[in-house]
Amino acid sequence: MDYSDFRKIVIDLLKDEWLNQKKSLLELKLKKDEISFYFQESRKMILNFLHDFIKDSGFEKPAPITEKMLFSKKYMLLGKIDAIYSSRDPPFLVDFKTCKSKEIIDDYKRQLACYALLYKEHFQKKPTLGIHFLKFKNGLKKFKITNQHLDKTKVLVMDIHHKTQSENMSDYPCTCGWCDKNFKLKTNDST
Repeated sequence: MDYSDFRKIVIDLLKDEWLNQKKSLLELKLKKDEISFYFQESRKMILNFLHDFIKDSGFEKPAPITEKMLFSKKYMLLGKIDAIYSSRDPPFLVDFKTCKSKEIIDDYKRQLACYALLYKEHFQKKPTLGIHFLKFKNGLKKFKITNQHLDKTKVLVMDIHHKTQSENMSDYPCTCGWCDKNFKLKTNDST
């Protein structure tokens, strides 16, 4: 199939799904220009993904396992991995991001390291890792994780568990401002 035909089909599928979700979108109480902005952002991310998928001969490779949840009793750690390409050697784990920058910040590195710990514990293989920044063409960036990084992540996870032993919610106050606001909105909606 010609790329332009395939691209049109994908955009038409997005439009159809956008219309199917119209009621949910209206419940967000966004302005028309905001909804239009999010549609264009979604369109751009889907087309960037499609571009990278085709460039990587995606149709010729086995489909990845998607949204795989892994839990480690040893580390008391849970992760939901966006895509696992287990047919590659070593396996390749990918997290999708919709952020405005292609920078692999420390939070992302920790997230990927946690995924690597979980994967290694479950499948006895150290995976390779990547983040697919969907707002960018050629948005897939690989991240090499060292054994030292994995060891630091194990220590970090255990340290967090050590510091979070209390079951009293007031011992863990949120400082972001969003959680409290979101909680109040949900509480007011249920009354």
